[in-house]
Amino acid sequence: MIPIPTEILTLILNFVGERGFAGLVDWESLSSCSRVCRGWKPVAQAVLCKEQYLNLAHRPAPCKRYIQFLRSSPSVAAFVRVLHIYYNDYPRYSSDEDPPLKPYLLFKILRLLPRLHTLDVKDTFLAGWPWSSPLPRNPIRLRSLRLEAVRYHPRKARNCVPFDFLSLFEVDDLESSRNSLDQKGFSAPSLTRREPACFVVRELKVSRSDPFVSFNHKHGGLDCERIQRLCLKPLTAEDVSFHTSLVRRYGPHLSHLELKIDDVSALKKPGIVCPTFDIASCLSLETLKLSYYCHRHKPTDERYSEVYRSILAATSTSLRELTFNIVLCFDSPEFCQFVAPMLAPVIVYAATRFPELETILLVVPDWALPDESVATMEELLPENITKRGLVQFTFV
Repeated sequence: MIPIPTEILTLILNFVGERGFAGLVDWESLSSCSRVCRGWKPVAQAVLCKEQYLNLAHRPAPCKRYIQFLRSSPSVAAFVRVLHIYYNDYPRYSSDEDPPLKPYLLFKILRLLPRLHTLDVKDTFLAGWPWSSPLPRNPIRLRSLRLEAVRYHPRKARNCVPFDFLSLFEVDDLESSRNSLDQKGFSAPSLTRREPACFVVRELKVSRSDPFVSFNHKHGGLDCERIQRLCLKPLTAEDVSFHTSLVRRYGPHLSHLELKIDDVSALKKPGIVCPTFDIASCLSLETLKLSYYCHRHKPTDERYSEVYRSILAATSTSLRELTFNIVLCFDSPEFCQFVAPMLAPVIVYAATRFPELETILLVVPDWALPDESVATMEELLPENITKRGLVQFTFV
């Protein structure tokens, strides 16, 4: 049999593995490929084991059994790149009686996966750290950490207390959304490190007043000099206050800021005309991304224009790129009819205020009639701005 180069064989087996139902890995085909010959076995196993799923509903003690498996199969552990941890006991809905994910067991699992780069924790309870055990000194290095719909209940496991979960990691991209907090679990004292430490996250994505980011924020926060990109999605006026404190702390070293504003009316507090998120603290900001949601019941919300102008008025003049991400429904009115007239004055203001601005990018759904959208925006903008070639469209 003529040997196939490893790089080509990996591409072939990756294609075979992606043919599974509903985007899942085709386990059966890859298992068959691993038994073809000795040369194919390690390549097929690497493709087969690179992404793994740990369902906490598979009792008893799924984490402990997974640890035993990794210790008994170190060659398989070296193949794992992505780990998904979740709770799914279909068709039964999750309840408060479900067992939690214990962070000290999670830490043991991650120590056994030397080449892991992505951890995804979703739809589960998270317990605290054992009060009698010190927190680990060396964090786990990851490219991406995603926490979604995680209910933080520190006292759900016996002899556990609240602690800063983010302190276990050093990550490039942290995304935390739709998480919740059990206030009863915080009646006990929190476990903190004896030595002061700032934990490294380079890109932070936060939705609402996230409990994990909030707890970390109250206990020293992240390394201000290492974080470069911040993405915020506030839904209420309380979220604005929390996100403003994040911008104030990390702003001086940020190069990119993204604000996903869904409903402008829900963000305003009495006595505050427009939230600016204290963006003036972002002294070296180079790129700013703002989102516009064209709601079916309120297609022409002029308050977006007011909020955008307030944010731009407080932004440093060093801005080089401004992006508007336009989110439309399939049955929403056309971009030309409602969104373009609202954005045109904001674009004119931005072009005037920022002398170093190189690009104003409009990200628009491709069903918004691309040719007509570009023509409409050019008609609404002054000739001096259109000649500069500032405004560019991307249809997705």
